[in-house]
Amino acid sequence: MSTKLTLLQYNVNKSRDKVLIGLLEERDIVKFDILAIQEPWRNRQNGQGYNPSNSPFYLIETTSEKTRTAIYVNKRIPKSQISEIYKDTDLISLRMTTTKEDIYIHNLYIEPLSHSTKDLPPILSILKELVENKGRHIILGDFNLYHPL
Repeated sequence: MSTKLTLLQYNVNKSRDKVLIGLLEERDIVKFDILAIQEPWRNRQNGQGYNPSNSPFYLIETTSEKTRTAIYVNKRIPKSQISEIYKDTDLISLRMTTTKEDIYIHNLYIEPLSHSTKDLPPILSILKELVENKGRHIILGDFNLYHPL
């Protein structure tokens, strides 16, 4: 693995045909090590996401129609360097083991909340615990945070 980690974060808005297929077929997509996808397309029969057999990526996801996060890891990164430390429909956290230090990649989706709500989404409590792990942390996602103005 090179010393530079390249990531792409993208909300595909549940679109397989218009967005996800085109993204994975894009010639330059193989330059990325990690694709952090929010609102991935789901197969209604089995809850799985889209990742064709000839894809240059491994797909890490929770198999469910409710899944709103997925991570694609480039196949040039050995599976032995990747550990899933948390995997749910709205948060996937991976640990990449390197010779220098561990790198944690967190892909998060928070559903839109009312502007008047003051409660933190429960998934943020889980993320807070995960970022206490020793190493570097990269947090990507769709936070759906909007100011009322």
